[in-house]
Amino acid sequence: MRINKLFSNLGICSRKETNKLIQEGRVKVNGKQGVLGQWVEEDDEILLDGNKIFTNKKVYIALNKPIGIVCTAEKDVSDNIIKFLNYPQYIFPVGRLDKESQGLIIMTNDGQLANEILEAENNHEKEYIVTVDKKFEDDFLEKMSQGIEIPGVQSTGIKRVSDTLGIREINGDKEFIVLEEEFKNRKSSVHKLKELKSSNLNEELQSLINQQNTIKLNENKILNKNKVRTKPCKVARISENTFKIILTQGLNKQIRKMTWALGYKVVKLERVRIINISIDGIELGKWRKISEDEINELKKVIQYNDINKSKNNCLRNKNI
Repeated sequence: MRINKLFSNLGICSRKETNKLIQEGRVKVNGKQGVLGQWVEEDDEILLDGNKIFTNKKVYIALNKPIGIVCTAEKDVSDNIIKFLNYPQYIFPVGRLDKESQGLIIMTNDGQLANEILEAENNHEKEYIVTVDKKFEDDFLEKMSQGIEIPGVQSTGIKRVSDTLGIREINGDKEFIVLEEEFKNRKSSVHKLKELKSSNLNEELQSLINQQNTIKLNENKILNKNKVRTKPCKVARISENTFKIILTQGLNKQIRKMTWALGYKVVKLERVRIINISIDGIELGKWRKISEDEINELKKVIQYNDINKSKNNCLRNKNI
């Protein structure tokens, strides 16, 4: 199997991105620099950034991510989760959790399992404990449970999310999202967007950015200002300003947008469960290996098929 196909099947990155890693000198095979189009065998020693890539042995870890750690496999991003975990084998996060949030992240080298968990249409449960900046009444919980109209797009079709640029790619189109509550802290995003697309952002686009709207871009043209209504979900009060919420979809910064739409600001957000995997017993900043029984149960829920699917297994990151 060619090395770029191996990386894609393992869920590390796409074939194109693998080629870039090779060109950057970050991949070694049997102690030598990897080359484009190289053929590798299962018993070859493959290193990515000095970490061994094991093609057969699957690893499943539950990490209690602290605030400040970024859920990305990008080496150049400071405080990235790979460096924080410092696991001897290459593993990656299943989905994402905001830098400002804490809680459960599953780390693995099983790209197929990761994709099954992240598939939007599978409606897998993710549970969060959320504290907002002021007291709320019962009607707040009712509105949250019924669904809220928020800026953004549905997660179906998302190929990749880049938190650092505030850009996500959807079927080849670029979308730039700015929340009003975040805008003052993200002025540099406008400059990064200019650098990414070109220096010729039109005046209408600049005006929309300044108004904190959601903008979908293609070749510097505005395609659509988008809003979406969140799916009904389970919500329960914990205290006067803290609640539990169980989501079955993965919209970008969904909980923060939902509370913001109702006039509240999240001051603490913790993910405590993904499907059947719980954070119970894991101290903040620590991790544990997920048991075989837990993985077997997880695979039943997501209808995991051990036979490689014909579709590309490149991991699709989503930021919740």
